[in-house]
Amino acid sequence: MLCEGREGQNRCPYESPPMRVLVVHPHAIVRDALATVVQRLDPALSVVAVSDADAADLECSARGPDLALIDSALLTPTVTRLAEWRQRYPIVPVIVLTAQDDPVEARGLMISGAAAVVVCSGPSVDEGLLRSCRAVLAGEVLVPVGKCKSAFAATAPNLAQLSARQVDVLRALIDGVPNRQIARRLGIAESVVKVDIAAILLAFGVRNRREAVRHCLEFAFPADS
Repeated sequence: MLCEGREGQNRCPYESPPMRVLVVHPHAIVRDALATVVQRLDPALSVVAVSDADAADLECSARGPDLALIDSALLTPTVTRLAEWRQRYPIVPVIVLTAQDDPVEARGLMISGAAAVVVCSGPSVDEGLLRSCRAVLAGEVLVPVGKCKSAFAATAPNLAQLSARQVDVLRALIDGVPNRQIARRLGIAESVVKVDIAAILLAFGVRNRREAVRHCLEFAFPADS
């Protein structure tokens, strides 16, 4: 059976609804600008923009978004509030927006459950935000760039279990690079990438890519020089 969609288009009655992204920022001009940038991900995307944590709670309680972008000013103290948010809405990935390129804050936010931390300054903010959104919606976790990346400077305890190539694959996972692009970057077959990822998961005792990246954050995986 077919039913009528918008503008008379036939649409399957069990077609999935469009993805929803929640933008939470206290300043209307910035909030609207963020919503406009996020809409570039997909014209069919449903972007909901609200001004405070209470309104965000209402949106998440009514129907959990596929992604939430939250200004760090609304998460004061940031680490504690983010941890509480993640407990209430564990299936909603969160990108934290911040004006400060602060490694200590970034590390705390990532360990507390942020899927990415985006520093909203500089000429390439829009592209950086879109890249982060795409990666997080694909199930990735992104280590911050800029000064924030220096927060991950020590050696993970079980890194010695990995080969040099597996370490390169792990760095790509941290950067949110998909398997096909990892293969191109390293000049290896995608099947080899999958084998290396399996070895990384086994070495870290985790179940998936996201947990592997989280493991690196907790144990301060060495950043690229």
